[in-house]
Amino acid sequence: MDEFQDTTQIQYDLVRTIFLGTDAVITAVGDNKQQIMRWAMAMDDPFTAFDADFAAQRTPLYNNYRSSPELVRIQHNLAIQTRDIATSPEWGEVRLRPWGCQTTQTSTKGLTGANLGSNSSIRLAH
Repeated sequence: MDEFQDTTQIQYDLVRTIFLGTDAVITAVGDNKQQIMRWAMAMDDPFTAFDADFAAQRTPLYNNYRSSPELVRIQHNLAIQTRDIATSPEWGEVRLRPWGCQTTQTSTKGLTGANLGSNSSIRLAH
């Protein structure tokens, strides 16, 4: 099951009903840092439930062969910047405000800066 991080409780219950207690081998693949379907009732952490119900063995993938190291660094920095805000109820709706960059190079330089927090390239508004 790909993009498992976006699984809803109803979808998970269906998987459990079909496969729990069978000899079927199933694999759940995903990344909680890429979860985008919370608004559609995706579970907070379906992998923990999957591990417990199916006695799953996690295999972390430390190398990304689909994206350049620069893109992986950008995604990691954005996830860190928004992790606490995105899950904090007192923030209400979180909007990312775009910022102007003259070229792709200046945009990339801002996103991959050594310290995004002090760079203030990303501004969060609520």
